[in-house]
Amino acid sequence: MLRNLRPIISLLAGTALLLLGMGLLTTLIPLRGGALGFSTTMLGALTSAYYVGYFVGTFALPPLIQRIGHIRAFAFCTAAVACLVLLHTLSDNPWFWLLLRLFAGISLVGLYAIIESWLNAQTEARRRGSVFAIYIMVNLGSLAQAQQLLRIQGEPFVLFVVVALLVCAAALPVVATRQTDATGPETGTSTRIEAPVCAGPHRRRRCTADRPCDGRLLGFAACIRPRTRF
Repeated sequence: MLRNLRPIISLLAGTALLLLGMGLLTTLIPLRGGALGFSTTMLGALTSAYYVGYFVGTFALPPLIQRIGHIRAFAFCTAAVACLVLLHTLSDNPWFWLLLRLFAGISLVGLYAIIESWLNAQTEARRRGSVFAIYIMVNLGSLAQAQQLLRIQGEPFVLFVVVALLVCAAALPVVATRQTDATGPETGTSTRIEAPVCAGPHRRRRCTADRPCDGRLLGFAACIRPRTRF
């Protein structure tokens, strides 16, 4: 197993740093928005804009990855996310934050596409399940550990700077890797939404029921907790 992880260890390290930053940002946005007096409607809109960015990025980012390669696309997207994070410190306008969250979603889904397609390309088919299981452990473990970074004290902008530092640091092991760039999808291929949706009714029901619940939890749990005794 260790031999199979060696080609992707730099990618997993970058993923851990990236999701430490993004896990912190996911909680920080509603907390800071609540402190600034944003309405619950606006806080919900910030979360919605982020996932709208996911949808847009699914179609907008693959041509970029094909054109410049996985490594440079990873560096591009991490730089974009870091800039977007720091821009939150320059304005308290909720509509400006809404725009930032939209572009953050576009950039982050590009990073997910790069990471997962790279893992898929660098792993033998018979080992792919084990490698992706480790990837999910790194993913969820980083998101969980990121919440401990909320203990950092300082001015309101400090945590945004911490997020930007972690996102920038995520690019370092990936850019410095000796591994060759992953082979992307062939030019001219297109994504058909109806194919996975029509593959099975259980998948369709799970997507329509579970994902909205996950979005509500990520967007509002941090705001609700200070008002409860839990």
